[in-house]
Amino acid sequence: MRGEVTWARGAAVGLAVVAWATFFVFAPVGAQLPQQSETISRCGTAVPSSVAIDTATSGNVELVALTAAQRVYVCGFGFESDTATTTVQFISGTGTACATGETDLTGPMTLLASNPMSVSNGGATQFVTAAGNALCVELGAATQVNGWLTYLKY
Repeated sequence: MRGEVTWARGAAVGLAVVAWATFFVFAPVGAQLPQQSETISRCGTAVPSSVAIDTATSGNVELVALTAAQRVYVCGFGFESDTATTTVQFISGTGTACATGETDLTGPMTLLASNPMSVSNGGATQFVTAAGNALCVELGAATQVNGWLTYLKY
């Protein structure tokens, strides 16, 4: 367990106010904690890459190709369906379009026709693939979905 202590001091009409806060990072036994120079959210410290989402394929479509020993950190995403309601889900895996070892990274998100959905970066990682896995999107129906995704690879 690692902790940091931060403090601030202010004054209002001659009264000193001292605030103390302690922050701890809890992790399962054996988990590797970030080192002093690392941050928990990589999306807040680097300029992400982006990829367009442009598909009408029901099933899996690869967005970010796998790289051995690297993870894909998703920083933000947005999409819309022009014509019909469908579900959109992010998954990871290996093989063609993440078909081998498919792992759900999100649950199915219902996307209503002509109602865009987005989750902006805000400096926080939204979800991460396992090392050596590609990132894919899975549509619940064969309807056109357009959008964007920002990510980092480490």
